Amino acid sequence: MALALRPILAAARTDHGRRIRGAWSGRTQQHQSTCRDASTSIGAGWHVAATAGQPRSMLIPAFASPHSYRQSRKVLPTARIKHHSRSYNVNRYERFRQCLLSASEELQSQPAAQSNDKTKLLDVGRSTFDVLATNRRTYNRIWTRMGPLLDLIVDCSVKSRGEMKSVADVGCDHGMLALSLAGMAWVAAQKGNVHAEQSGEEESNLIFSRVIGTDVSERALGDGGLASLERMTETLAPILQEGGNDMDGKPHSGSVPLPIEFRLGCGLDPLQPGEADAIVLAGLGVHTMLDILLSNEQLPPVERVQTQYLFLQPTNSRPKHMMILYERLQASGGWILQDERIAFVGGRWYISARFDRREGATALEPEKLFRFPGHFVAHHSVGGDAYDEYVNHHLQWLKEDYERPQCSLEDEDLRWLQFIISSDRWRSQAGWFAPQ
Repeated sequence: MALALRPILAAARTDHGRRIRGAWSGRTQQHQSTCRDASTSIGAGWHVAATAGQPRSMLIPAFASPHSYRQSRKVLPTARIKHHSRSYNVNRYERFRQCLLSASEELQSQPAAQSNDKTKLLDVGRSTFDVLATNRRTYNRIWTRMGPLLDLIVDCSVKSRGEMKSVADVGCDHGMLALSLAGMAWVAAQKGNVHAEQSGEEESNLIFSRVIGTDVSERALGDGGLASLERMTETLAPILQEGGNDMDGKPHSGSVPLPIEFRLGCGLDPLQPGEADAIVLAGLGVHTMLDILLSNEQLPPVERVQTQYLFLQPTNSRPKHMMILYERLQASGGWILQDERIAFVGGRWYISARFDRREGATALEPEKLFRFPGHFVAHHSVGGDAYDEYVNHHLQWLKEDYERPQCSLEDEDLRWLQFIISSDRWRSQAGWFAPQ
């Protein structure tokens, strides 16, 4: 019986497939005809939809129907996908150029430093991340995590009043953070140039004026930072040349390229003494950070470079790891916690910390000088609620370990818990913990 039905079922499937393909083909031809008749060409292979109920801003490939394009991108030929990607890259780098020009013109129109200068500079940083991110989802994740760190760096640089002149992004990978810093430095330099010309005084930059990106991977630098820098320089070429014009066709004062250079090397080895006033470490584990900064007991690399500021964002922000980082830096007597930010991305918290060098400091007095993780962010107007969630989450985690037959809490966890129960803010949530 089954063998007899096989030819009948096969014929039915074939006939059904023909009808489906015929209907799909007719719908495809109808959409293509409508799109060609009611659209205007904006470039090779692209049209702007102008049919009823569709916004003109929706880009539709002319070589496939609008319906099939929204259903699946697999219907597009590979060559056309690459063409689409190149076209998008050109457009986004052009947006980057316009963002730099717009921000520099706004800053130059103000005779002196304003309270919103930092906001304009951070907009430049955000635009740079948008240009370099591969897609919108990646941009949202990266900016949510790196935005607070960028805010921490710019805030410190503005308040230092010229003391922070150079920043080194160590372990820069593809250079997104370093290039963002360089874009902001370029914009700030334009305001300094105009101020110097108008007042006749020596040039005074709003923030740092030099950025160095280092990484141990030659491939990451070549395919990432150096390649992106080349594209940005090409886009900025018209205004980098003397006599270049701004967006309105007027002469522009910017005549220097982005103030950044990339170097290949491990840790702080590529940096010379006094070359980096600030060091940024992000996307690394706590122990890797400590190895980079303090690996040599005789002359720690951070002492050899003679940096004054540290900006750190470890990948693992569990309390015991943050305690290890904070204790090692502050216990040396050379560093003190000065500011923090916090972000929650993809189910994980990221704490960004700023440490300043304490000149002439002696060994740490724990009761007076040590500042626990969260010392600043717990009372920050933006990060306070996020830090409450951070504390509650890790209290539940530590509670499970604490109530096991053999308590598995480490010394760093116990010291952090003692800090938590010393505050009325979290004492009730940590009522299960009985310090010995």
